[in-house]
Amino acid sequence: MTKPRIFISSTVIDFADLRSALKYWLTEAGFDVQMSEHADFDKNSAINSYEACLETIASCDYFILLIGSRKGGDYNDGSCISITRKEYRVAYELVEQGKIKKIISFVRQSVLDVIEDRKVSKNTEPSKILDDPAHITDFVREAKRIDDMKCGTAPSNNWVNSFNRFDDIIDVLKVELRINLNISLRIAERNVKSATISNLRWIYNIEDGNIVNYFECFEPVYKKLLSESNSRTVMNNCVFTISNDELKNAFDFFIFFRHRIDRLCEMTFTNAVSSGVFLRYNKKTDDFTEGKLYNALIEISNEIRRAKKLADDITDEEYGEMAGSVKETLRSSTPNFVCNILTMWNYAAIYERFYNICALSKYIINFVDTRDENICYPVLLNGRVGDTRPSEDEILKLF
Repeated sequence: MTKPRIFISSTVIDFADLRSALKYWLTEAGFDVQMSEHADFDKNSAINSYEACLETIASCDYFILLIGSRKGGDYNDGSCISITRKEYRVAYELVEQGKIKKIISFVRQSVLDVIEDRKVSKNTEPSKILDDPAHITDFVREAKRIDDMKCGTAPSNNWVNSFNRFDDIIDVLKVELRINLNISLRIAERNVKSATISNLRWIYNIEDGNIVNYFECFEPVYKKLLSESNSRTVMNNCVFTISNDELKNAFDFFIFFRHRIDRLCEMTFTNAVSSGVFLRYNKKTDDFTEGKLYNALIEISNEIRRAKKLADDITDEEYGEMAGSVKETLRSSTPNFVCNILTMWNYAAIYERFYNICALSKYIINFVDTRDENICYPVLLNGRVGDTRPSEDEILKLF
């Protein structure tokens, strides 16, 4: 997987701990971090180490600049500027060319305080904090693009953020790099949405230019079955009767349900649940809890597995007999279709699974797109053929 790439530019000695912490944090967030002192730094060993750094900047998407109290080593081009400042200038040119998305600049607050004090007092003596006051002052001025603004231009990428602590930097990066959500979470959401849409493509058809699901044609039969199952006469006779017209409307469901069920896949949902990426941290309990999306992923996985199990329980011979009876009834002048009520309940159970899969799919897609916790969780069908096992909460009440 290609990750967004970030180059961290600063003097190394006075930022060593901070650079390592930033690399770790950004890597955990899903970024590829380039730093000159690390073994995994993407460099061309055949050229000068300074030039290798500059080449690597061109391959990055973002450039993070840290300015502290040290100038650092000089870049050997006769300009007397530091290596870090040269890296910044290269990065700024690349931003202007549209080859880098953004420069995010930080300066220690203590450094800004010294610069301001020296400016007010007009102090030109050596500083106990800044090893090269003139260079560092000019560098901050350049990062703010003050001279450009004095010339009447409106430069971009000229915002300089002050910081005292590591979390000051993190707060800025969360906004600038849009990482309020972990990259792994974004990837999981995208995979879940893609798998959901893929499943729906096997449930829906295009008819006369309209997108319709093929299982809804069974709904009238399902409702009639629910109604008549309360009748003692029907249950005693163990027969269920529907009209030829009702059978004709439900034809697609009877004939094609097995083919569609085989195409459904729950593996992506199962993997997403197992990864734990959708669990929420609860400060009160100091534990991870399940949110609505997490529960929806569990339920849709279960519904797909149950649908496949129900379909497998209908043998090829039984399926062939049912399909043959349906076709024969529709070809004949027989006004009604009569079958065993328990057989029809097997088909009703499959209908319920399709209904629930669609309802959960719509919820999952809407939740991933909006992350709105207030989206109503779907009411699922669990009629007489539903799962009668107690819920997790009901089990816990026993203890």
